[in-house]
Amino acid sequence: MRKFILLAIFFLLGAFSLSVQTILIREYLISFEGNELAIGIFYASWFFWIALGASLVIWKNKISEYFLSFLLLYPLSAFSEFILFRIFRKLAGIQPWELFLITKALPVSFFVNLPFSLLTGLIFSSGCRFLKTAEEKDAQVVSRAYIWESFGSFISGISITYLIIKLVSPLVVLLSFSGIFLLFSLLAGLNYRRKGISFCAGFLLLFYLFSVSRLNFLERNLNRLRWETIFPQGKIIKELYTPYQHLAIAELNSQRVVLSNGKVLLALGDKISGDQLAALFSSMLDLPQEILLIGYGSENIISSFLQYPIKSLTYLVADKNYIHFIENFLSPEMENVFQDRRVNIYTQDPRVFIQKSDKKFDLIILNLPDPNNSYLNKYYTVEFYKQLKLRLKEKGAIAVRITSAENYIGTEIKNYGSSIYYTLKSCFPKIVIIPGRVNWFFAGRKDSPLTEDPEVLGLRYKRFMPISSSFYPEGFKSLLLRERMEFLKKSYAHNRLFEKFKLVNTDKKPLSYFLNLIVLFRYSNSRVVVFLKSIFISGWVFFLFPLILLFVLRVHFLNFIQNHPEKRLIFSSKLFQFFSGSSAFTFHLILLYLFQNRFGTLFQLIGLVNSIFMLGLFLGSYLARRVINKVEAKKLILMVLSFQLGLYLLSFPLLGKFLPQFSETFCFNFYLFLFLFSGLLTGSSYPLTGKLLEERKVALLNISGSLETLDHWGAGLGAIFSGIILIPLLGIYRSLLFLSFSTSLVLLLAMFDFLGIPKRVREINPQRLSHPYIRSSYILFALSSWVIFSFNYLEKKEEVLSQLELKIAGIDFQKLEYRSQPLPYYLGYKDNKVHYIFRTRELGTSAKGFGGKLDLVIITDREGKIEKVLIESEKESPFHLKLIKSWLKSFEQRYIYKPLEIGENIDVVTSATISSNAVIDGINQTGKKVAILFAEKPQSQIRGPNRKEVFKALTLLSFLVLGIYLFRKGPKLRYRYRWIYLTSLLLVIGVLFKLQLNSSLLLSLFDLNLPDLENLSLVLLIFSPLLLGLFYGRIYCGWFCPFGALQELLAKVRPLTVSQELDRKLRFCKFVLLSIIILLYFVTKNQNIFIQEPLSQFYFPSVALGKILLIAVVFFSLFFPRFWCRYFCPVGAFLSLFNKIAWFKLGWRKNLSCCKYNLKSLRNLECLQCNNCLQNEG
Repeated sequence: MRKFILLAIFFLLGAFSLSVQTILIREYLISFEGNELAIGIFYASWFFWIALGASLVIWKNKISEYFLSFLLLYPLSAFSEFILFRIFRKLAGIQPWELFLITKALPVSFFVNLPFSLLTGLIFSSGCRFLKTAEEKDAQVVSRAYIWESFGSFISGISITYLIIKLVSPLVVLLSFSGIFLLFSLLAGLNYRRKGISFCAGFLLLFYLFSVSRLNFLERNLNRLRWETIFPQGKIIKELYTPYQHLAIAELNSQRVVLSNGKVLLALGDKISGDQLAALFSSMLDLPQEILLIGYGSENIISSFLQYPIKSLTYLVADKNYIHFIENFLSPEMENVFQDRRVNIYTQDPRVFIQKSDKKFDLIILNLPDPNNSYLNKYYTVEFYKQLKLRLKEKGAIAVRITSAENYIGTEIKNYGSSIYYTLKSCFPKIVIIPGRVNWFFAGRKDSPLTEDPEVLGLRYKRFMPISSSFYPEGFKSLLLRERMEFLKKSYAHNRLFEKFKLVNTDKKPLSYFLNLIVLFRYSNSRVVVFLKSIFISGWVFFLFPLILLFVLRVHFLNFIQNHPEKRLIFSSKLFQFFSGSSAFTFHLILLYLFQNRFGTLFQLIGLVNSIFMLGLFLGSYLARRVINKVEAKKLILMVLSFQLGLYLLSFPLLGKFLPQFSETFCFNFYLFLFLFSGLLTGSSYPLTGKLLEERKVALLNISGSLETLDHWGAGLGAIFSGIILIPLLGIYRSLLFLSFSTSLVLLLAMFDFLGIPKRVREINPQRLSHPYIRSSYILFALSSWVIFSFNYLEKKEEVLSQLELKIAGIDFQKLEYRSQPLPYYLGYKDNKVHYIFRTRELGTSAKGFGGKLDLVIITDREGKIEKVLIESEKESPFHLKLIKSWLKSFEQRYIYKPLEIGENIDVVTSATISSNAVIDGINQTGKKVAILFAEKPQSQIRGPNRKEVFKALTLLSFLVLGIYLFRKGPKLRYRYRWIYLTSLLLVIGVLFKLQLNSSLLLSLFDLNLPDLENLSLVLLIFSPLLLGLFYGRIYCGWFCPFGALQELLAKVRPLTVSQELDRKLRFCKFVLLSIIILLYFVTKNQNIFIQEPLSQFYFPSVALGKILLIAVVFFSLFFPRFWCRYFCPVGAFLSLFNKIAWFKLGWRKNLSCCKYNLKSLRNLECLQCNNCLQNEG
């Protein structure tokens, strides 16, 4: 009985978690207004907390004793999360009228997903301990638990699909699963004779029954909670969950509106806007007779169209429940919308309808939301436009809408609109753009009657203008203002970024989806915008470099640090488990995207697809558990990885070329087979990895916790990486190739480990290492190397983008040069003149206007006199921007570095005070930052180093030569000569010339932003340690660092020592500090990120905290030799790597028994090459 109850609990764990996951995702999408970015964030936070829960069991095994208590909390946590997601926008501080902000939504998403997901990880890992029997092995226990959990998920997926189709309320589903789970929790408490657990479970069951009896009351109040955060200004009349969306009818100021997924879709009875659009559509095509209208919320347009003598209007929506829901709330004047015989309503996916239909139309209208998810993106691609072209009559046209602005458009929205324009242009030769808050793109063949002339449209309209229409022919003159139309055409059609990179939106590479995400990130004021755009144009390099780097470091670790067979097997098995989770979820998302493109929305079939995948997990774990006793787990893992590699490689040609040729039924079944087969390979990871860990004597709770942690961390990484970065940036098929490449590297590593390559066994010798955290060092090195390479590489791409964006903004020079020091700016060359160009976005000086941050471009001459001020991007209203447009000329001929004071030397614009104040603040803040450029000599006068600089460089070179000579003397050198040399170095190079290699100069080296020859001494100071390091290792620290010399001289006062164990641990701090500085610098681009360090403060004291740190370091150096050098110096951490190179071998052997720094190895990273161990005086 006990075994049956526990297996039922694991079954319910899978069923309950998948059902709650499906419900919460739908609630999350409503809060995010249907944006698919929410799915990646949701899954990432969901998997993160599951992994953390499993990790807690590994960390504290005693936690598993509370397994039965966790069962009681599980339904409560599900209900609490359900409530939290209903008030998500309020928790995130996002106002109902705001676009959701990524920077606000992301942290709240992780917080809200905590309780239920954390308990999922805790229950699975802890439950394995209760499930174990005496005769069963640990790996069998874990695999059996996973089998039942995945089988429960499979059954739940089928059930959820059925319930969604039957429009069952999510609260009913949640309460149903909660009741069943509580019942088995009660049975478990009784079976284990835990009175407290049984009592609490019984009480919760009674409370559950009471909740069911008050279901309507609960539903009504929970709905009220949601709408107070999403639509507080209106009153909700009715709402409905459908397989596709969440619909609601609300009343606002006596006006009924329709909402879809929390976003206003339609204002019922809005005759003015309906008549205007119907007049525009009819006049553009000179009264089209056969019309196809695609998209929810088009009832006003249909009502207006029916006033015209048209033959037929086909209304196409995917959700049949939408029609039934809305028809009961139509106003009396709109009752004929669905009853008129000319209106034909089809409830089918538009792409499927277009593929199957043979009817041709005069006009096809795509009245769809912006492509903010992969489902909507498929209606904005080249492939779909080509299908629509086949359904057009000879002079027919299509109309596509996007949200935009009338007068001023930011860079990201320009790129977004350009993607629509260039995609349409690849299919249709004739494009007309109608401006407004919503831009309409009309596209047709050359001989189509499309026109931009309002006079022609007015004349056409007069011929068939309905008597009841509220729109008049004269209205076209205000609708089609030539100035606005030319502005839009210039913005969209003459976009140098798209011209240069030939960008169009396709099914394989969802460009519009990516650019819309960029718009949303821009509204969130996130620096990630430039980062993502740079990755987008960089291609493969950004993605492949970290994989190759990690592979090389792993091979290096095996060859030179540790090559123990047992530890290698543990590493490879855990890597396999982690990779199975990440690659499976990435492939799963790719299949979902392709499945949507072929068969329509996944809202109705998501439960079926997920259940098929879960069935694969169940079958994979079951088969692996049966085979594992007959075949070695190592061989099976290699076999699974090989199958995964084959699956990803074969999917590329199968899904792209061969599969579209077959029937829809065959394709549908083939996609289901791929979901099943992918799940089967992934499901085998639990038994196989568990078996290998069991053979290595890993405890049961550590096995269950490790498998759950690694699987969900991998899945979380795959969710957020593939959904937000990989697929939008590389496209579908390149993502498959990337997945194949990463699988091949994992397969190679597994082969090396399982076959024992290299053969020589190595163990870590603590005495030979500078610190005990060698594995962490490899991670820090990989992270730092990736950051340095990636950001330097992407900076070049960013420079290209910035120059293109400046040209898009109307700043066109014959030549543009980017400069990053001492601050980011551009030099523009035109007519033999040099101009300075500053972007407030890059300088961080954009001020906040009426609607948000206002980004400026300021152009000056070589003296700093302003020549032009432009608004690059903004969130202001067109009214305010129109007022300040001519006012911007008042800044010309003023010096940028001279402050502007309102009322004295500049006036604000009446009725646009906040916006004009933002412009003034932006220019003032920019002037403060860039003043340094105009205080220096013009660049044309910089010819080379002056005499003083040459003298400093020669002096430094003399000390370098003398230091090398003394170093090579080795044991023949008497210590007093070294003492005299260090004293002279400190006084001359340090105190007099202030030539100290510090973190700022080191970061300049990493950023490839090196000083010019005018600063010859700095050039020599940066490159001499590198050159000498190649020959002698870390010789700079021992012989040429002035601050190091000071510490060594001070240590003669009264040196003390610390324990060897503490000494080795503290040495690791400088490597951590170096990685942190590198990461912070490349993220913030602030070269003075660590200006408080003693190396900088000793010669240039400027920061209070730095002075305190300097005094502390000098004080400790009195008692601990080379205190800063040994434990905290980031420059020393970098130079220590040269000890492993050191090409020149010296003619003497060091006496490490005399080393005052407790070193035990000749090639130790910590060796300063000071040679003190060779001196009798040392």
